[in-house]
Amino acid sequence: MENASLLAIAAAAFFGSLGHCVGMCGGFVLAYSSTKVGSHFGRKDKLLSHLLYNGGRTISYTIIGALAGLIGSVFSLSPDFRAALYLFAGVVMLLVALWLFGFVWVARVLEYDFTKISFFKTAFQKLLKSDSKASFLSLGILNGFFPCGLVYFFASSAAASGSAASGALIMFIFGLSTIAPMLSLAYASSILQKTGFRKAASNISALLILGFAAYTIWGAIVIFLDLPI
Repeated sequence: MENASLLAIAAAAFFGSLGHCVGMCGGFVLAYSSTKVGSHFGRKDKLLSHLLYNGGRTISYTIIGALAGLIGSVFSLSPDFRAALYLFAGVVMLLVALWLFGFVWVARVLEYDFTKISFFKTAFQKLLKSDSKASFLSLGILNGFFPCGLVYFFASSAAASGSAASGALIMFIFGLSTIAPMLSLAYASSILQKTGFRKAASNISALLILGFAAYTIWGAIVIFLDLPI
């Protein structure tokens, strides 16, 4: 993949997670931070715990990307299929932007409440009670498979890449690009959870995501209509 494409993916993931992930996954991060990261943890232990959690998420995303890219490779000879994937990804990003602008109903459309799934609920509760460092990694892996609009978008892009390796790379970069905002949430939850900051971050992220959504949808139109690039 071209460096420009990788930078675009990283930028979209970073700004998207700044508004979206902090809002949607904030409760999850605060739950494990307040329950598992005790006062007896030193700075290194805290950092290691948060890095393990975020590393687990990135592992899940990379697996999803590889599977999506593998599925996409089966249909890679069909331009219309690739265009449909880009169109789907663009619409998902458009919906995420609407959610960030305050249209909360979008979350119900895009993201199923994982707490209703008994397996996830039971596993989450067990991992929260565990004292092992490995449980942070497991929590991250579990979180990585939760329904998420941003994941849908990047997984669609991974499938459109038509390669398991490219798909894995796209989702790996997505995971890495979300670590900084999630670490910030873990360390400065009181600031990042304030309404004023979240609203400003959400609006900025929404505008950037809208631009990326328009670019992706236009790419689908170009393929569908066979327009010159």
